[in-house]
Amino acid sequence: MMNVVVVDTSAVLDAMLDRTENPEFVTLVSQAKNGKITVVIPEIVLFELAWVLKSRYEKVKQEIILILRALFSIKNVHIEHTGEASQALEVFAEHSISFSDARILVAALQQREAALVTQDRKLRSVWRALAL
Repeated sequence: MMNVVVVDTSAVLDAMLDRTENPEFVTLVSQAKNGKITVVIPEIVLFELAWVLKSRYEKVKQEIILILRALFSIKNVHIEHTGEASQALEVFAEHSISFSDARILVAALQQREAALVTQDRKLRSVWRALAL
């Protein structure tokens, strides 16, 4: 068996929504918690997950935040670009912008003396508040 397993959005959804038709991710998480493997979640999966939870499953923002935060706390489950993704999640939680816009904002904030060019009024407003 491989020591590292990379998962996609559908595998994470199966576990988070208790879908029993494909319990593979649940098994992987169990193996990770027992130290047998490391599960890697690419950062893009978080953004796909947030979008699917909102658009298809009609989850509200707070539910999405709880689900995403839960992923960060699972032993031996590593999220790609953890620091930036975690910061984006906190910006998303605190402001009225999308999770993907929050990640763009975090990327801009990490650049010294960067400008953020956007037509999105909400994103521009949060940028102005946080970039000072």
